[in-house]
Amino acid sequence: MLVLGVDPGINGAIALLDTAVTRSSNGLISRVHRSRIEVWDYPKLKVTISRKARERIDLDATWRLIMDLTLKYDIDLAVLEEPGRRGQQNAGAAVTFGHAAGAIEAFIVAACIPRRYVQPNAWKKATGVPCRGTRKERKDASRLAAKRLFPASSASFARVKDDGRAEAALLAYYGRVLLGAEDRMELTPAR
Repeated sequence: MLVLGVDPGINGAIALLDTAVTRSSNGLISRVHRSRIEVWDYPKLKVTISRKARERIDLDATWRLIMDLTLKYDIDLAVLEEPGRRGQQNAGAAVTFGHAAGAIEAFIVAACIPRRYVQPNAWKKATGVPCRGTRKERKDASRLAAKRLFPASSASFARVKDDGRAEAALLAYYGRVLLGAEDRMELTPAR
Protein backbone atom coordinates (compact mmCIF):
# COMPACT_ATOMS: atom_id res chain seq x y z
CA MET A 1 0.00 0.00 0.00
CA LEU A 2 1.50 3.33 -1.08
CA VAL A 3 0.20 6.64 0.19
CA LEU A 4 1.46 10.05 -0.86
CA GLY A 5 1.22 12.82 1.75
CA VAL A 6 1.20 16.33 0.32
CA ASP A 7 1.88 19.38 2.47
CA PRO A 8 1.02 22.33 0.22
CA GLY A 9 2.87 25.59 0.00
CA ILE A 10 6.34 26.83 -0.81
CA ASN A 11 7.89 25.24 2.30
CA GLY A 12 5.88 22.05 2.05
CA ALA A 13 6.99 18.61 0.98
CA ILE A 14 5.87 15.28 -0.42
CA ALA A 15 6.13 12.02 1.52
CA LEU A 16 5.62 8.48 0.25
CA LEU A 17 4.56 5.90 2.82
CA ASP A 18 5.11 2.29 1.78
CA THR A 19 3.21 -0.13 3.99
CA ALA A 20 3.20 -3.90 3.57
CA VAL A 21 -0.14 -5.37 4.64
CA THR A 22 -1.92 -8.72 4.75
CA ARG A 23 -5.52 -8.79 3.62
CA SER A 24 -8.08 -11.25 4.95
CA SER A 25 -10.34 -13.25 2.64
CA ASN A 26 -12.94 -10.46 2.67
CA GLY A 27 -10.37 -7.95 1.41
CA LEU A 28 -9.98 -6.05 4.65
CA ILE A 29 -6.52 -5.36 6.00
CA SER A 30 -5.78 -7.76 8.83
CA ARG A 31 -2.15 -6.97 9.60
CA VAL A 32 0.40 -4.22 8.97
CA HIS A 33 3.88 -5.72 8.54
CA ARG A 34 6.16 -2.76 8.01
CA SER A 35 6.21 0.86 6.98
CA ARG A 36 8.85 2.93 5.24
CA ILE A 37 8.64 6.67 4.63
CA GLU A 38 10.54 8.78 2.11
CA VAL A 39 10.28 12.56 1.95
CA TRP A 40 11.13 15.18 -0.65
CA ASP A 41 11.18 18.94 -0.27
CA TYR A 42 9.70 20.82 -3.18
CA PRO A 43 12.42 21.87 -5.60
CA LYS A 44 12.69 25.66 -5.56
CA LEU A 45 14.12 28.38 -7.71
CA LYS A 46 14.79 32.07 -7.32
CA VAL A 47 12.75 34.52 -9.37
CA THR A 48 12.63 38.30 -9.53
CA ILE A 49 9.24 39.92 -9.04
CA SER A 50 8.99 43.72 -8.96
CA ARG A 51 12.80 43.87 -8.63
CA LYS A 52 12.73 41.67 -5.53
CA ALA A 53 14.22 38.18 -5.26
CA ARG A 54 11.56 35.63 -4.41
CA GLU A 55 11.49 31.88 -3.98
CA ARG A 56 9.01 29.79 -5.94
CA ILE A 57 8.44 26.10 -6.44
CA ASP A 58 10.30 24.84 -9.50
CA LEU A 59 7.27 23.58 -11.40
CA ASP A 60 9.24 21.58 -13.98
CA ALA A 61 11.27 19.75 -11.33
CA THR A 62 8.20 19.15 -9.15
CA TRP A 63 6.29 17.73 -12.12
CA ARG A 64 9.22 15.40 -12.89
CA LEU A 65 9.33 14.29 -9.24
CA ILE A 66 5.62 13.42 -9.20
CA MET A 67 5.83 11.69 -12.59
CA ASP A 68 8.91 9.71 -11.50
CA LEU A 69 7.04 8.54 -8.41
CA THR A 70 3.99 7.66 -10.50
CA LEU A 71 6.05 5.67 -13.02
CA LYS A 72 8.03 3.86 -10.33
CA TYR A 73 5.16 3.13 -7.91
CA ASP A 74 1.48 2.28 -8.09
CA ILE A 75 0.30 4.92 -5.62
CA ASP A 76 -2.98 4.01 -3.92
CA LEU A 77 -3.87 7.45 -2.62
CA ALA A 78 -2.60 11.01 -2.34
CA VAL A 79 -3.70 12.92 0.75
CA LEU A 80 -3.62 16.68 0.38
CA GLU A 81 -4.18 19.14 3.16
CA GLU A 82 -7.18 21.28 2.30
CA PRO A 83 -5.88 24.80 1.64
CA GLY A 84 -7.51 27.46 3.72
CA ARG A 85 -6.96 30.72 5.51
CA ARG A 86 -3.46 30.89 6.97
CA GLY A 87 -3.78 33.17 9.98
CA GLN A 88 -1.99 36.49 9.66
CA GLN A 89 -0.66 35.75 6.17
CA ASN A 90 -0.19 38.84 3.99
CA ALA A 91 -1.50 39.04 0.42
CA GLY A 92 1.84 38.23 -1.22
CA ALA A 93 2.36 35.15 0.94
CA ALA A 94 -1.21 34.03 0.23
CA VAL A 95 -0.60 34.29 -3.52
CA THR A 96 2.65 32.31 -3.23
CA PHE A 97 0.92 29.63 -1.16
CA GLY A 98 -2.02 29.41 -3.56
CA HIS A 99 0.29 29.20 -6.57
CA ALA A 100 2.26 26.32 -5.03
CA ALA A 101 -0.77 24.45 -3.69
CA GLY A 102 -2.69 24.76 -6.96
CA ALA A 103 0.24 23.61 -9.09
CA ILE A 104 0.89 20.55 -6.96
CA GLU A 105 -2.79 19.65 -6.90
CA ALA A 106 -2.90 19.94 -10.71
CA PHE A 107 0.16 17.67 -11.03
CA ILE A 108 -1.48 15.00 -8.87
CA VAL A 109 -4.68 15.22 -10.90
CA ALA A 110 -2.72 15.03 -14.16
CA ALA A 111 -0.78 12.00 -12.88
CA CYS A 112 -4.15 10.24 -12.25
CA ILE A 113 -3.34 9.59 -8.59
CA PRO A 114 -6.52 9.02 -6.53
CA ARG A 115 -6.75 11.80 -3.94
CA ARG A 116 -8.46 12.88 -0.76
CA TYR A 117 -8.51 16.34 0.73
CA VAL A 118 -8.37 16.57 4.51
CA GLN A 119 -8.80 19.38 6.97
CA PRO A 120 -5.75 20.09 9.14
CA ASN A 121 -7.71 19.38 12.32
CA ALA A 122 -8.59 15.85 11.13
CA TRP A 123 -5.07 14.62 10.40
CA LYS A 124 -3.60 16.45 13.39
CA LYS A 125 -6.06 14.80 15.75
CA ALA A 126 -5.33 11.36 14.24
CA THR A 127 -1.58 11.83 14.65
CA GLY A 128 -1.56 13.47 18.08
CA VAL A 129 -0.57 16.95 16.92
CA PRO A 130 -2.24 19.86 18.75
CA CYS A 131 -4.27 22.31 16.67
CA ARG A 132 -3.70 25.18 19.09
CA GLY A 133 -0.62 27.03 20.20
CA THR A 134 1.83 29.24 18.39
CA ARG A 135 2.87 28.39 14.85
CA LYS A 136 6.30 27.33 16.15
CA GLU A 137 4.73 25.07 18.80
CA ARG A 138 2.47 23.41 16.22
CA LYS A 139 5.32 22.91 13.75
CA ASP A 140 7.60 21.48 16.47
CA ALA A 141 4.79 19.13 17.54
CA SER A 142 4.48 17.91 13.93
CA ARG A 143 8.20 17.15 13.79
CA LEU A 144 8.04 15.28 17.12
CA ALA A 145 5.01 13.25 16.00
CA ALA A 146 6.75 12.30 12.74
CA LYS A 147 9.86 11.23 14.66
CA ARG A 148 7.68 9.12 16.96
CA LEU A 149 5.76 7.44 14.13
CA PHE A 150 8.80 6.96 11.88
CA PRO A 151 11.82 6.54 14.18
CA ALA A 152 13.98 4.99 11.44
CA SER A 153 13.58 8.23 9.45
CA SER A 154 13.84 10.69 12.33
CA ALA A 155 16.85 12.41 10.72
CA SER A 156 14.48 13.60 7.98
CA PHE A 157 12.61 15.66 10.59
CA ALA A 158 15.55 16.86 12.72
CA ARG A 159 15.84 20.49 11.60
CA VAL A 160 13.35 23.21 12.48
CA LYS A 161 12.78 23.81 8.76
CA ASP A 162 11.77 20.15 8.29
CA ASP A 163 8.21 20.84 9.46
CA GLY A 164 6.91 20.54 5.88
CA ARG A 165 8.49 17.10 5.60
CA ALA A 166 6.99 16.09 8.93
CA GLU A 167 3.52 17.28 7.98
CA ALA A 168 3.70 15.49 4.62
CA ALA A 169 4.69 12.28 6.44
CA LEU A 170 1.81 12.72 8.90
CA LEU A 171 -0.61 13.30 6.03
CA ALA A 172 0.59 10.04 4.44
CA TYR A 173 0.10 8.27 7.77
CA TYR A 174 -3.42 9.70 7.94
CA GLY A 175 -4.03 8.39 4.41
CA ARG A 176 -3.10 4.93 5.62
CA VAL A 177 -5.74 5.35 8.34
CA LEU A 178 -8.28 6.39 5.68
CA LEU A 179 -7.48 3.23 3.70
CA GLY A 180 -7.96 1.06 6.77
CA ALA A 181 -4.35 0.06 7.40
CA GLU A 182 -4.01 1.79 10.73
CA ASP A 183 -1.69 -0.10 13.01
CA ARG A 184 -3.08 0.18 16.49
CA MET A 185 -0.16 2.16 17.86
CA GLU A 186 -0.91 4.34 20.83
CA LEU A 187 -0.75 8.01 19.91
CA THR A 188 -0.34 10.62 22.57
CA PRO A 189 -0.51 14.34 21.87
CA ALA A 190 2.88 15.94 21.32
CA ARG A 191 3.80 18.50 23.95
